[in-house]
Amino acid sequence: MVREIRNMLNTHWCIIGDFNDLLTQQDNQGIHPHPKWLCVGFRQAVTDYNLADIPIEGHQFTWIKSKWTDHVVEEPSHLNHSPIFLHYDLGQQKRRKYAFKFENYWLKEDNIENVVQNGWLHGENHDVMHHIASCEEELEKWNKRQYRQKKYVLERLKDIMERSRRNQDVESQSWFLEAPKEYNKLLIKEDTYWK
Repeated sequence: MVREIRNMLNTHWCIIGDFNDLLTQQDNQGIHPHPKWLCVGFRQAVTDYNLADIPIEGHQFTWIKSKWTDHVVEEPSHLNHSPIFLHYDLGQQKRRKYAFKFENYWLKEDNIENVVQNGWLHGENHDVMHHIASCEEELEKWNKRQYRQKKYVLERLKDIMERSRRNQDVESQSWFLEAPKEYNKLLIKEDTYWK
């Protein structure tokens, strides 16, 4: 994704955020050493995209007792002796209590592509972050509807299986054979959620 964004830009660029990675072991404040291959991979990414670590004034570590500050890297050709002020405005976005995660089991749903496309098309302006936020919101609404619907269908199928066990007519016997199949299909989808 970073490569695609970089290829679209014809200007200087800056990436700000907590990368959850370290450039060197000296950045590590923990007891256990950070895996060398992760440091090497992160350094290589910084090099590949022609970025440079901008020194941070103040405390050098991004994580201290669950509080964080941003780490910044920028193209070195843009650096000079003039002061640089970076302002990152999130606007009026609400902080989530949890991080959004795309669930694997959604890929088994027939209409997932439409949900993502609708979310993307409803994103405000042409800002990528707004499109992504719109997709997240659309997926969360869709997931709640799906969950309620699945819960209802599972309960209904349980009820059908129970009633068809008690009744001996032909229709009940047909349901007795079909309902468990449908019930198991839904459980398999749900099982994918936990993997």
